[in-house]
Amino acid sequence: MKETRKRWNYLLTLLLRTWPRLQGLRVFELHQEHGLHVHLVTNQFIDVNRARELAKKAGWGRIHVARMPSEHSGYLAKYLSKERPECLSR
Repeated sequence: MKETRKRWNYLLTLLLRTWPRLQGLRVFELHQEHGLHVHLVTNQFIDVNRARELAKKAGWGRIHVARMPSEHSGYLAKYLSKERPECLSR
């Protein structure tokens, strides 16, 4: 998990250098079948090709970027309210 946090911090640094006004919420989610993945909701749309370049540079795998309609705020609330495994408690 420590390595994942380091890679996340590096990606966040790259994202903020590219989009200085970027703000958002990040949630780590642990799946038994396919491991860890990250949900990130931001205050602005970011270019998917540039985001993929930055993610690759920071050591991340596949990423998907999509607009999130405001009516999907319940989806965000679901992840923010989920109980977290002990390894994700921070």
